[in-house]
Amino acid sequence: MYDIINFFTYFIPFSFAIISAVLLVWYIYCCSENVLYGAVLIAFSYILETAFVTAPKISVGMMLSSNDCMIAILISSLMLRVLIYGVNGVNKGVVIWLMMLVLFAYNLSIGLLHFGSKAGVEAREDFYFLIVGLYFMSFSFSEKMIKNISKIGLFMIYAIVFISVYRFIGVELGFVSKGEVHQIGASNEFRVVGSGQALLFSAIGGVFFHLWLIHNKAQLAYCSVIFFLLVIVLQHRSVWVASIFLLIMLAFLNTNAFLARSKKMIPAFVFMAISVLFIFAYYSGATVFDSLGKSIMSATDTENGTQVDRWETWVLLMSRWANSSIGNYLTGLDYGSGWNRYQRGRFLEFAPHNQYVYVLLRQGVLGLLLFISMIFILVAGLKREIANCNMAIILMSLIVALMIYYIPYQIHYIHAILFGVSTSYLARKKSE
Repeated sequence: MYDIINFFTYFIPFSFAIISAVLLVWYIYCCSENVLYGAVLIAFSYILETAFVTAPKISVGMMLSSNDCMIAILISSLMLRVLIYGVNGVNKGVVIWLMMLVLFAYNLSIGLLHFGSKAGVEAREDFYFLIVGLYFMSFSFSEKMIKNISKIGLFMIYAIVFISVYRFIGVELGFVSKGEVHQIGASNEFRVVGSGQALLFSAIGGVFFHLWLIHNKAQLAYCSVIFFLLVIVLQHRSVWVASIFLLIMLAFLNTNAFLARSKKMIPAFVFMAISVLFIFAYYSGATVFDSLGKSIMSATDTENGTQVDRWETWVLLMSRWANSSIGNYLTGLDYGSGWNRYQRGRFLEFAPHNQYVYVLLRQGVLGLLLFISMIFILVAGLKREIANCNMAIILMSLIVALMIYYIPYQIHYIHAILFGVSTSYLARKKSE
């Protein structure tokens, strides 16, 4: 009997390890062959990150986050894909992206020499962003393929909506800690998910808005209103601004349809707004609306608002860069050098909350020029396609919204999907 127990004690873990390794190799191969597998992996990783507030850690001899594991799989898939198919379809967008990756690798290597693992931790999000973008650029995207990826994204967003509603209700009923909510946003604001998730709600609201303009179906307008109301209630004020620009872009690029539809839908929009706000009021009591009022007042505060703190942060950090060497002007300050500063008598060490300032500080003028050039190439290329392609309108509008979002926030690997898909989509259209 002891021998049987001993056999299963060793056999089951060994079998599990072998099966897990086989499944991992299989999934890496699937990701290299079909981009939808990679999209599912990224969606799952982002849902985990949202559910746990930060990406959960896994112990495998060292601590790895779920995002680290996701990126490791994508890198392996990308390398396998290059080995099988070679390097095909290199265009200006891909070249610029590769130049961004080379500059990143150079800066990271210098940072690792000077600051060790601290540089790696600081550079992690940039690395995620570049790898995810390059992975999607390695595939060719038709409109049908983009729609299939959008379905995966929609499922991910619905999962995040569920998490948001769960936290809204949970805080009020007491089964979700208010400390968890405060960990997501500022200590005086009721934010159940971060700005990145709110931006996704804005993006899908914009897609539904565009589809309503094209197809004139009332349910599409209702879906758009619901998602934009979620954006308002989530209280990320900078996302409000990005959402306004997104709607303006979509309305401008669909002017005739917008003028024809808008008057008919005003009563429905008002009704939906009142209905959804009533639901939030019923479940969340005064908490969300009291905080929403504080958020609106904070946005207009010219002395102590978050926008004032951010402006002062940009000035202080930029002055450090301006007083450095010519080499740092070109390639930026080392990863790992940190963001330490004294501001209004407080010691602060968070990042600058501005992607353009961040790129200038960490990758210098060269990095900023590459980043802006990437955006310009995509916007210009998509603009040439909008006369004959509704997909180009959506992609271009989302990129413009991201440009606004990057003024108070920074990149996330989920944004790289848009860059990668748009680059490959334009390359395919050009070859047709």
